[in-house]
Amino acid sequence: MIDVGSLGALRSVAALGTIARAADELGFTASAVSQQIKRLERQVGVALLAPAGRGVVLTPAGQALLDAAPEVFQSLERCAEAARSVADGTPPGCCGWPRSPRPSADSWPRT
Repeated sequence: MIDVGSLGALRSVAALGTIARAADELGFTASAVSQQIKRLERQVGVALLAPAGRGVVLTPAGQALLDAAPEVFQSLERCAEAARSVADGTPPGCCGWPRSPRPSADSWPRT
């Protein structure tokens, strides 16, 4: 599964052009951001960045990954909004999400 934090790091690196600038923006060290990118590349199985002068650019695979990423970030934001709504006392389903039944013992896979 793709690590969302690493995907966010890739998005920042792509927008800013260097790992160091992305690290500053994210509040991490350049080494930590570099490790996140390497982890993401291992998860996806392809190189996502290529050197370019003193910075980096997305590879075609990296661009394809980021092109699909907005849906992931929007979905995560909807999840956070749903959690905040419930915490504020709004019943599930009132924020655009269907109300789902609570799982019962019968709904769990048998092992």
